[in-house]
Amino acid sequence: MENRFVVKATFDLDAAKAVDRATNRAFHILLWLVTALTIVLAAVMIFVFKDEDKLFWGLICGWFVVLSLGYRLLNPRLMLRSYNKKVGEVTYSFGEDALRLDCAVENSTVQYPALVKLVEAKDYFLVYPQKRAAFALPKAGFVQGNAADFLPFIEQKTGLTAKRG
Repeated sequence: MENRFVVKATFDLDAAKAVDRATNRAFHILLWLVTALTIVLAAVMIFVFKDEDKLFWGLICGWFVVLSLGYRLLNPRLMLRSYNKKVGEVTYSFGEDALRLDCAVENSTVQYPALVKLVEAKDYFLVYPQKRAAFALPKAGFVQGNAADFLPFIEQKTGLTAKRG
């Protein structure tokens, strides 16, 4: 199989953040909205409730803000920790008919029509073989072909249009 593009990648924290933002976009928006609403409610409660109620509701609101910020900080790190223990460096080879994935734990082929989503992030192309799992291809990781020519190629092969993320 003749390769048009070859990308070498390791799944780092930046890749985990890009995948998390693109995969969980709606949840992140909801989390920001609820966090903002919680902060507004906490401010209103300072002026409305009696002293003993302010402490209780202030703690509830503060706890929610801490949890939502903690999720945003920890989720990419947890993804990175579980993935890197297994995989290490991955080589993605893009031929005319399929994508070949080679790493320490797996060698597999994915036909282009099986891909379900494409996302172009600032420094990555995210290629989704499943709805909630992505291959993070760093734009700087191309060892054959180049990042500028990759997106039109993969869009044409899959019939998908890449979302910007």
